[in-house]
Amino acid sequence: MVNYEEQLTSRLNALYQHMRESRVDVYLVLSSDAHLNEYVPEYSRRRAAITGFTGSAGDAIISPEGNHLFVDSRYYLQADEEVDLNKFRVHRLGLSGESTLSQWLTEMEEERGSIRVGFDPSVVSIQAHRIYSSSLHSEGSEMVPIDGNLVDSVWEEQPAPPSNSIYALHESVTGMGVAEKLLSVRKEMVDADADRLVLTKLDEIAWVTNLRGDDIPFNPVFEAYMVIDMDQATCFTRST
Repeated sequence: MVNYEEQLTSRLNALYQHMRESRVDVYLVLSSDAHLNEYVPEYSRRRAAITGFTGSAGDAIISPEGNHLFVDSRYYLQADEEVDLNKFRVHRLGLSGESTLSQWLTEMEEERGSIRVGFDPSVVSIQAHRIYSSSLHSEGSEMVPIDGNLVDSVWEEQPAPPSNSIYALHESVTGMGVAEKLLSVRKEMVDADADRLVLTKLDEIAWVTNLRGDDIPFNPVFEAYMVIDMDQATCFTRST
């Protein structure tokens, strides 16, 4: 049986190969998922799969020249206990002399002259992308979106996405019916001169629909996307 240390080494080596094929110098592995959740379903715990760190927050940079994990003060001790410090440099955010992820990108660029940063665009917010992009100044440096998450390609026995049951809450619990909520949302859309609203945040979708689920442990939500027009609202989900 392959032990965990050997498994992690195998995953990292396979990820380095995918990075070479994608022509990127470093690869971002963030803790968030496609809905930008802090707490994510098992199959989206990619940072934990590639670093061993199981905290709810913290991001990683993978590079053949050295791997880095960035955590805040809640996780200083946990990161030291869970991460192989021979494979990862742990950055304790908030302490003097420690670089943030974006600062590290700038430092790496200054050292190399230019840097290509690979990332999965489905898990990086526009705001985060702007911050990372602004860290790069050289002409040859760029953020490189890669279709599909590279960690998924090296994660053996990755759990399947959840498709758990959804249940409805009565209006006596929610305080407002779905029709009334949609009317309220559409009034805001009119004020914003918007014809269509796309929702990706799971708590927002749960609120509008008065539906709940258990796709994420200890979070009463279900994975979904939603589109609200002036005459209809459509929810897209694997759940039933």
